[in-house]
Amino acid sequence: MKNYVNTGKVKLIFKDLTIIGQDSINAAHAAHCAQEKGNSGNIMIVLYNNWSGENMDGHLKKST
Repeated sequence: MKNYVNTGKVKLIFKDLTIIGQDSINAAHAAHCAQEKGNSGNIMIVLYNNWSGENMDGHLKKST
């Protein structure tokens, strides 16, 4: 990443793929909120570290 993204040679783009159900929608919302606050890298780590499978309600739960 240092040699490509940080130097501007490559642009890293994340796309929302909300095709798996509510888990992917919640993850996309969290990623957008984190990006607005400048923490997009941190949310990706949280999402990947907490993934328990498709439609397993494992990423994030909406707070009430």
